[in-house]
Amino acid sequence: MVSLIDWMLNNYDVVVLDVPPVMEVTDAQVLVPLIDGAILVTIFGKTLKANLQRTVETLRLADTKILGIVQRVRGGKNDAGYGYGYGQTESN
Repeated sequence: MVSLIDWMLNNYDVVVLDVPPVMEVTDAQVLVPLIDGAILVTIFGKTLKANLQRTVETLRLADTKILGIVQRVRGGKNDAGYGYGYGQTESN
């Protein structure tokens, strides 16, 4: 992954990595040393303040620059959020 990210940084002006939630799985925490900054994505009415604070603290401990926050609105009952629902099929 280090080689891939290095290659991307040498060939593109901007590289965006979409990773799972920082506090849910370790993927994001492993990539933190390889990135210039993070944009946090929250869900209006769903993301808990305490979870957001823990995420910010975790990123700050790793000296990660927080570039901004995007707040999304859930699209409805079928909007399962990040990763939840992969592999599920919709019954008719």
